[in-house]
Amino acid sequence: MLARAEAVTIQTVIKIRTRRWVIILQVVIFFILMIQGFEYLQI
Repeated sequence: MLARAEAVTIQTVIKIRTRRWVIILQVVIFFILMIQGFEYLQI
């Protein structure tokens, strides 16, 4: 039971971390697109 609970908690931590990384990547991509958009508008 304890081993199973530990495995579940590890899986949830990995899911939370991957979710956080996905959000960070989306924000970074959004900023890059915004910067490219501003440069395109200025030209």
